[in-house]
Amino acid sequence: MQCPVCGHPEIEAKGVDWSGNPRYCCRSCGEIFLVQVEMTDADLPPEPEPKPRKPFPSPWRSIPILPIIPYLQQLGQRSLPGLTEAGIALLLGSLLFGIIHWLAPPETFYDYYLRLAHSFLDGQLCLSENPSWLNELVPIPGKGYCVVYPIAPALFLLPLVKVFPTITQSEAAHLLFGLAALAIYLFFRKQQSSRFRSISLALIWSFATIFFPMSAVGSVWYIAQTMGATFVWLFLLCFQPRPGGFLFLSGLCLGIAAAARLPLNLLVLYGLVLLYRELAPRWSLLLRSTSIFFAGFLPLFLLQRLYNYARYQTFADRGYALIPGKFAEPEFQHGLFHPFNLPKHLRVLFLNLPKGVDHWPYLVPSHEGLSILITSPFLVVAFWWLIKSRRWPEVGAILTIMVIEMCHGTVGYSQFGYRFALDVYPLLFLALPPILELRSLRSWLLGLIGLSGLVNLWGLLAFRYRWFIW
Repeated sequence: MQCPVCGHPEIEAKGVDWSGNPRYCCRSCGEIFLVQVEMTDADLPPEPEPKPRKPFPSPWRSIPILPIIPYLQQLGQRSLPGLTEAGIALLLGSLLFGIIHWLAPPETFYDYYLRLAHSFLDGQLCLSENPSWLNELVPIPGKGYCVVYPIAPALFLLPLVKVFPTITQSEAAHLLFGLAALAIYLFFRKQQSSRFRSISLALIWSFATIFFPMSAVGSVWYIAQTMGATFVWLFLLCFQPRPGGFLFLSGLCLGIAAAARLPLNLLVLYGLVLLYRELAPRWSLLLRSTSIFFAGFLPLFLLQRLYNYARYQTFADRGYALIPGKFAEPEFQHGLFHPFNLPKHLRVLFLNLPKGVDHWPYLVPSHEGLSILITSPFLVVAFWWLIKSRRWPEVGAILTIMVIEMCHGTVGYSQFGYRFALDVYPLLFLALPPILELRSLRSWLLGLIGLSGLVNLWGLLAFRYRWFIW
C-alpha cells in the first residue's frame, strides 16, 4: 500500500473515522486518507481471552435506576434513522438551552457586555452612561466609560443584539451552554467514544460542574468564563495536526477563547506541544501546520491589542489598573497579581465550606466561594489520572494557568465554587473516558458525578433565590 498523493510506501494506521472506515497517514507528506481493504477472517487478529475480574463492592448497586444503564448504552450505540452526528449534537444543544433557560434566575444586573454591544452598534467603543451598580468602568475624557474586560463576549453579543434587540446577556450565556454541549458531544465522537458515552460526557459537563450555575446567571464575569470554556472545547474539537481548514478554525477558536479569558492565551503553548508531538521530526510539515494554527489565532489576539490601544493608548491589558480607587482596596495592596495571594486561593479551592443558617434551606453557599471537593470532586480524580497516565502537556497547561490565576488579588467572588478553575476544566475532562473504562473506579466516579449534579443544582437555586451569605 502506498500514499495516493506522493506515492510513498511508508504509511501508518490512524484508527477509523465515524463510519468505521480505516484511516491511514503518510509518513512522508502527512496526508491522511481512507482505504477500503477487503479482509478475510484469516487476516483478523485473534481475539484476546477475557481476563478474570475481581468483584468490587459498590454502594451504588442498590440504586434502582442503575440496572437500566446497560440498556441505555445499547440504545446509544444503535443508529438513529434520519439523524446525523451533527443533528444529534444540535438536538442535544437545543434541549439543554431550553432546560437552562427554564431554570435560570432573573436577568443579571451586571450586563456590561450587553451595553457594550449596543455601544458598538452605535459606533462607540465605550459606554455613554455609568450606572451606579456597574463599578468596574474606566472614565476616559471624550470617549465615555470604558469596560475593562476583554472584547470577545461583546463581539459574540453583537449579531444577537442586531437580530434580537430584546435579548439579554443571560440568554446569550444560555446559548453558550447549549453550544458547549454540542461541541463536547462531537469532540468525544471524534475520539471514537460511543453515542451514549459522548452524550453522557456532555451532560456531566453541563450539570455536574460550576459551568451550570454560571451559565444560568450570565453576569459579566460568568459569561466571559463560560465563553472561554466553550471555545476551548471548540478548539479541541477542530484541532488536527496536519495543515488544513480545521487547524485554522482550531486556532481561531482558541483566539476567541483567549479574547474572552486572557489567561487562556497560554493554551497556545499547549497547541504547539501537540503539533510538535504529532509531526516532529517532519519539520516542513510542522512549520506549515504551526503557521496555519497561528493564522487562526492571531486575528483575535491582535484585535484585543488594538481595542486596548483605542481605549487606553497602550496595547497592554491594563484596564483594571485604571479603575479609580482599585489599588486602595485591601485585596490589591500587593498589586493586581502577586504570589502572596496563592494561600487564599488554595483555601477557597480546597477548603471553603457552605454556611449554616437557622432557616430554609439551612445550608447555603458563601459568596467567597466553595471547594471543588464539594462542587465537582470527580475532577480531582481526573487530575490524578492525568498525572498517573503521564499526560504532561495537559498537566503542565493546567498548572501554568492556575498558578497565574491564583496570584490575582481577589479569589473571584461573588461566585459559586471557584470560578477561575473553569478555565482548565476542559483539559481535566479529557481524563474521564479512560477512568470510566475502569470497573474498579466507575461506580465510585458515577456516584461523585451524581452528587456533583445535585450540588450544582443547589448552586443554581442559590442564585435564583439569593441564598448566598458571606
